[in-house]
Amino acid sequence: MLNPDDVTLRLKETFLRHIEEVEKREKMEAVSEAATSLHRDGSVKATARQYSLVVDEPEAHGGADAGPTPEELALSQAGSCQSITASLYAALLDIGLRSYDVELRGEVDRNGGISRVETLTRIDAEADEDKVRDFQRRVEERCVGLASLRRQVEVESSVREVSTTSGEGIAAPDVSGDDEARIPPDEVKAPVHLRKQLTVEVKPRHFSVLADWPPFMGGVGAGPTSEEILLSSLGACQTITVARFASARGVPLSRYDVGLKGNYDLSGLFGIRVGMQGLQRVSMEAAIEGGADEDVLRDIHAQALSRSLLALTMRRSVPIESHLEVAGRKIRRWFIPKPTDA
Repeated sequence: MLNPDDVTLRLKETFLRHIEEVEKREKMEAVSEAATSLHRDGSVKATARQYSLVVDEPEAHGGADAGPTPEELALSQAGSCQSITASLYAALLDIGLRSYDVELRGEVDRNGGISRVETLTRIDAEADEDKVRDFQRRVEERCVGLASLRRQVEVESSVREVSTTSGEGIAAPDVSGDDEARIPPDEVKAPVHLRKQLTVEVKPRHFSVLADWPPFMGGVGAGPTSEEILLSSLGACQTITVARFASARGVPLSRYDVGLKGNYDLSGLFGIRVGMQGLQRVSMEAAIEGGADEDVLRDIHAQALSRSLLALTMRRSVPIESHLEVAGRKIRRWFIPKPTDA
């Protein structure tokens, strides 16, 4: 089993306590925060609480391949959230999980962001197939990360600081020969593995990202939450896009920092207002410095926001196709969540 009996019992008790609290309030909301900063080598450092990771583009797209891409990170948050949700509901429904793995594939439209996501979930559990099917249905329809990709999200941006500078700038991706400011891969993938309790490991290509819940929510704090990872991917995408636009216009940047705050509705995770859960709103504050006047720097920020693939993704829903494999047999169906009672 992934978790010993005492850990499963603690997870179940913690989850039931949260469900009772949500039922009393009839709603549960949370705010997550993250920040991104453009490095001198053109990569992006994303931070959330005490956690940090590097986000970059592959060499084929002008980066140094120092970390996963923003799109890979966006899929990572969805897969990690699904796995954490699975661990919670396995404890609640007394399903003994031996393993729970998710493979996500996202199709990226260079003009509109992530256009489609496909998931394949492999479950090994001590339960009959019908029970596993019902368990997985609840997981998919109540997962906050998947819901955030499915629904339209308002993204609000403001520039808190603009400074014109001269001198050496931050390295920007090589966009020579590009007819677009940002050219992402056509397809991104994110394999996800539930390690134990609520700790999840995602391995986009040769990188590794850990996600977890904090101890007061039942996790061990091994990494940022899925919600923080999603905000980090959005900020990193905006930052990389700004660097590309600045490079295309011959403007050296000495600084570009983004602070993000996301408002989440978590009620559906706990079986209340199912279908309404997910990221509701994002506020973004940016600080930019570079070798151009204020109007040019503001314009670069605004252009990037209108073309950032993940900002475009957040502004509209994304169809998600789900595949489930039980005992070696794959079941294919379109993911159309239907609210049900807990």
